[in-house]
Amino acid sequence: MTPTPAYGSEASQSYRIVLLTLAFTCKIIEMESPVTPIPINFDRGTKAAVDSVRRSSDSLNSSESPSVLFNKGDDSGSVFDPTSPSFRSRSADLSNLEPLPSMSGLQVASADIEANTIPAGDGCRRCQRCLKVFPLRRVADHLKSHRINQNGCAVARNRRCRKCKALDKSCIVAKNPARKDINTLRCLACVEDNVCCSMVSRRNIVAKHRGIHPALRK
Repeated sequence: MTPTPAYGSEASQSYRIVLLTLAFTCKIIEMESPVTPIPINFDRGTKAAVDSVRRSSDSLNSSESPSVLFNKGDDSGSVFDPTSPSFRSRSADLSNLEPLPSMSGLQVASADIEANTIPAGDGCRRCQRCLKVFPLRRVADHLKSHRINQNGCAVARNRRCRKCKALDKSCIVAKNPARKDINTLRCLACVEDNVCCSMVSRRNIVAKHRGIHPALRK
């Protein structure tokens, strides 16, 4: 290492002049060419994702690319504009879809309830098989239990016993609410005339007139 010259000597003064010259030169260089930070492109990931989607969409054999969907051109409207012809064409394609199986099941259950029950107050239906009243939300399960127990609501509205058919009356099956026998049934006309109904076997006990709900007396 070179020894530092003694203070006050000619060599010391020359050494100080060299140091000051170097410092001044470095300061000038720093002022003329300042250090600039490296720019960070935050959109680089987004651009890469967009490029990936564009490449995948180009590889698909589709007649309409995403760029066409959002290109107004002659369409004069966005793809989300209901007045746009392209929007109407896509809506028509969606309308051609088949209904869901759950919807068809609901329609079948509704038709079953309509055929085997009658209105009985607000939000309630009366089973034509056992004359019990249930809320509308429980009617489907009630009819299902009838079928599981093989005592389903077989008496349809167009089915009549021989007496009602001869008298041309609407045949409404009634059950004695006091009895647990589900097969104790007879139509309203037979109840009024106090005779055995041909819709049930003779060994079953017929229902009494007071067991008929007033809504069924017609």
